[in-house]
Amino acid sequence: MFVSENTTEAKILRQQFEYHRGQVVSSFAHCEYVIGMFLYAIQDSEQFDGEFAYPVVKRVKKFRNVFEDNEDLNSFQGDAFLLIECFEKVINDRNDFVHGLARLNVSTGEVTIRRIGALSGSSSREQCATYKLDDLEERVQTFAEICMAIISLIWNVDIQFKLGLSSNCSTETNV
Repeated sequence: MFVSENTTEAKILRQQFEYHRGQVVSSFAHCEYVIGMFLYAIQDSEQFDGEFAYPVVKRVKKFRNVFEDNEDLNSFQGDAFLLIECFEKVINDRNDFVHGLARLNVSTGEVTIRRIGALSGSSSREQCATYKLDDLEERVQTFAEICMAIISLIWNVDIQFKLGLSSNCSTETNV
């Protein structure tokens, strides 16, 4: 991360941003993992027709399709669609935080993040987003709540349809 000045205030602001950046990455990773495990379980289930998808945009689309295509999941559709819509809105933010090069302007309290990779239909190779540090805490909290709600939804589906997600956890570690 580049910082506009080398002061104690700059160090504090940089740490604040890096903390929030870590929260976004961690929340997203947990949510993305559980969505992936859900899709694997659906794919292996006799009750549903499903197939695993990668990368995350395709995986989220498949996640949506599972709820659209399976009448047995009607009771979960409303929550699922709302959460998926919210999740789709934060994928670009997540990509900024994970893949972007950040520059903190101490005097404005803004972080500008640049990353390579054009949006669909865009001719630009570089994307740029600016985040106000004052807004990040609330934004990150909302993001974490969306992720936790999706995880909770998936666990509820798992419990009702006995997909085996909670029993598929391995205690093995690779060192």
